[in-house]
Amino acid sequence: MRRLAIILGSLPLAACISVHQTPLPDNSAIAVSYPKAASGDRQAEIGQAMYFQRGYGGVGANSDESLRRWLSLAEQGNQQAMLGLAAHYRPNDREQAVYWYRRAAEAGNLAAPGMLADYHAAARPAGQDHQAALLWAFIAGNNGQIARLRKPVEPAAQEEAARQAEAWLKKYRNKEPK
Repeated sequence: MRRLAIILGSLPLAACISVHQTPLPDNSAIAVSYPKAASGDRQAEIGQAMYFQRGYGGVGANSDESLRRWLSLAEQGNQQAMLGLAAHYRPNDREQAVYWYRRAAEAGNLAAPGMLADYHAAARPAGQDHQAALLWAFIAGNNGQIARLRKPVEPAAQEEAARQAEAWLKKYRNKEPK
């Protein structure tokens, strides 16, 4: 403790930062949305998860807090939260990203299949799965995406992907979005 006092005592006064010099973050976005989120407003809860994920509203990015909020919402069946989790995991955890994109698609989110197709196609060469990408493009019903993703897939595998997509659509097509 004595050494620390000596070191701190030897610093020039100009090197010390006053509390008054440190600007406070603008937490107005959280201040407005927090009471709404606390009362169960899902849009406010989603907004807070995004604030923490991207560092909006002066709160600063906080991956752990964002993840906690996305998981809470996703467990309630919120499709936007499932996509938020997929985006959270996308850079570092392929398995979790695919899981959450798929959960969103199965829950009836119309954008998730196209995102999943792009994710499978855009992965590093070792992680690319062209047949899975084509399957999700068929599910998404995006003709431009299908045409682009068909090229690297053998004709027999294309037919299998189309068959699997048809079966998937029969199973999940009538899901009501939450």
